[in-house]
Amino acid sequence: MFVQYLFQGRRGIFTALVVLMAIVFCGLGIWQLNRLGQRFAMIDLMRERMAQPVVELTGGEALDTAALDYRRIQVRGTFEPSQEILRRNRSFNGATGFHLVTPFHIAGSTKALLVDRGWIPYDQSSPAQRAAFAPPSGEVTIEGIAQQSQDADAAPFDPPLASGQTRLDAWFRINIARIQQQVAEPLLPIFIEQQPSEGEEQTSFPLRSATELPSAGNHLSYAIQWFSFAIILVSGYLVFMHRQRHNLLEEALPTAQGRPG
Repeated sequence: MFVQYLFQGRRGIFTALVVLMAIVFCGLGIWQLNRLGQRFAMIDLMRERMAQPVVELTGGEALDTAALDYRRIQVRGTFEPSQEILRRNRSFNGATGFHLVTPFHIAGSTKALLVDRGWIPYDQSSPAQRAAFAPPSGEVTIEGIAQQSQDADAAPFDPPLASGQTRLDAWFRINIARIQQQVAEPLLPIFIEQQPSEGEEQTSFPLRSATELPSAGNHLSYAIQWFSFAIILVSGYLVFMHRQRHNLLEEALPTAQGRPG
């Protein structure tokens, strides 16, 4: 039988390798489908939470950071530009640059909140140039989308402070525990991305853009590719082995017919 032929002798090793590779390809396809499901779940969560009523922060409440993720936040206080930092690898309409992240002292409390105020060009990001992008002085009320502190152990990594260095000016990740080491006031365990006002015409830096729902990504196409690789591998191998067996049988047939009865 054909199945027995596939596992005879050295062919069995090649057959086992093909089966193993097909299993790996299918596993990678299933993994991509799981990633797609996770992405859809995140999109649904963001859509639901961004549609909920605004949460007002006072700095005195106990925060459930997971429950606040992607919620609209309103808070009153004062910006502290002297402790401002940059958020690396940000783009705006295809141009590269940074986001300005400024501590915001919450009125009536001893705590502060990190606020991503928006985008500035790469070539205007020196401390002297950033003075032109100072936030409003005095008490103001701002709104933004809350996000949890980002994992410091995920790439890209922020370097440790060098010898004699007291602060890091530009960061890949908003890891509040690390940033707290160079900010005087206690920071809340969330940060917010400040949103543009409705109908606002932005004519100066920093430029803010409304937080958008992410796309589903390429997970479905990647899954289809992996499943296709598995199908092509197995079907190609079976066709090749079937032809090989057929040729061997044809070669053996005249020999068998030529033997005396």
